[in-house]
Amino acid sequence: MRIRALIGTLLLLLVPLAEAADAPRVQVFSSVSRDVVAVGETFILEAEAIVTRADECEGVSMEVEVEGTGFEIVRVEAIQAERGTVADVEMAVLTRRFTLRPLQEGTLEVPTVAVRAGPVETTTEPRTLHVYAGAERFYESARSVLPVVAEGDDFTRIGSSFLIAEDALVTAYHVVVGTDRVRIQLPNGKRLTTAKVWAIDPVRDIAVLHVDPAAMRRADVTPLTLAPTHERGALGDPAFTAGWPDGVQQPGVGLRYNDLHPVENETIWVSSNRVRPGDSGGALLDKQGRVLGVVTSGRTAEGLDVFAENVCLATDPRRALALRLQRAQPYGLRQALEVHARAGARSHARVLELATTLTQSMGWRPGERIQQEEALRLVADEAPNDPALQFLLGTTLDQIGERHRAAEAYRAALDGDAAYFPAAYALGYHYLRTGEFDAAHVLFEQMQQGTPYAALAALGLARIYATQLRYVEAERAIREVLRRDHHFAPALYLLGYCLLAQGRVAEAGGLTVQLERLDRHWAERLRLHVEQPILQPAVLASVPPVMPKQP
Repeated sequence: MRIRALIGTLLLLLVPLAEAADAPRVQVFSSVSRDVVAVGETFILEAEAIVTRADECEGVSMEVEVEGTGFEIVRVEAIQAERGTVADVEMAVLTRRFTLRPLQEGTLEVPTVAVRAGPVETTTEPRTLHVYAGAERFYESARSVLPVVAEGDDFTRIGSSFLIAEDALVTAYHVVVGTDRVRIQLPNGKRLTTAKVWAIDPVRDIAVLHVDPAAMRRADVTPLTLAPTHERGALGDPAFTAGWPDGVQQPGVGLRYNDLHPVENETIWVSSNRVRPGDSGGALLDKQGRVLGVVTSGRTAEGLDVFAENVCLATDPRRALALRLQRAQPYGLRQALEVHARAGARSHARVLELATTLTQSMGWRPGERIQQEEALRLVADEAPNDPALQFLLGTTLDQIGERHRAAEAYRAALDGDAAYFPAAYALGYHYLRTGEFDAAHVLFEQMQQGTPYAALAALGLARIYATQLRYVEAERAIREVLRRDHHFAPALYLLGYCLLAQGRVAEAGGLTVQLERLDRHWAERLRLHVEQPILQPAVLASVPPVMPKQP
């Protein structure tokens, strides 16, 4: 039996544009609310149809078929159609939200939505969903991920941590830098303060704090275990976090990407988990609840004009844990921080301290800038071949407006190899800003191969192609961005501009109606181009190749 959700007919009287034929024009966009879910959990498949059609077209329907797909339909929601008139032509945007539930584990193809408008039928693009099962151990392990507050003379910094032994709590080095005590909130409501540390590893951004084992036992906090090296999973596996942004535990799940190996025998685990302030120092876990690494950095974009591409980087705590086993007694946190600031890892310690100071406040205090810039210059000279350090140095320089020096650090992080994708994107974006399109193009193309920044790279390519009047290629790249988020207003605007350059005015006009409910600023910009021919890009006609003159 075929299971269908059939949405009722919506009558629309639309006047065709001058270049339109009698048949309706339909553009379809879609996206899913999550890339990875558990068996039995729900997610939303949202589809939008932008319709321009002739008078005789009687209606529009949207349906999804789930028989044999491994999904079932939970709910169908029809959003009120948005109507608009652009260049004297009536258009409408129809939105349908299908709440679906996966019934089996694996990488499944999400059912497509069929859109019918009179004689025209089209479907949404195919996409995959990663479905996992058996993650109960993760939820048990989340209890051992605790919030921490580092207290200094003039600051309070929130982070996450996890118990790795009865008397040892792991967190990020940059969470505790500059402090002499850390406060821990326990599940039983009690607070525990420690001023001692077992080991510090600034190179991997890790600190192992000493805690009272009796207090941990009373709070029923169980130590976590490290995932064995040979069982640490691979590309496409689910990964979990349970950090404490804003002091509230927020479990999350993402997909594993290829690990980074910035230097020999070093690993940084990469996933698509969301990382926010307060998540640093928590554990990246597999579905058995075992620790893959320590969450030390990430990217979660916020805002209408910023494209969201979540990424989580987790480093290896094993060296710091081995150092802990070599010590009979813990030592003072303040003393340990001072020792490492002068020892062989001083470059990492210094950059983490400067970067944390910038992130935590509005910048350095008056009189500090020259001193801190000199410190950054020394760091660059001390560790020229460390990609992770050079990238962090570059982002710090970017924050203080030293863009050209930041680009030098990004180049040092890559050293001819774009595998360290955070630095590759940062350098590509720098090249884009400075008009070095060929160099940016190379980096963005490399990042489209199996990195979490594939859609960000496609956005960069689209901007390059549009600047070079390569509108067909720009359209192709921007549609890759919209596959990830079809509500991203700047991408919809750029798509409309590219369509105008190809003479597809009706389709660009439909995007204006879609933008009206997302962002009036971008909608008005595109409307001006559609309705004012003088502001439209010249339509590029095909030009025959120049033939050499015959002798």
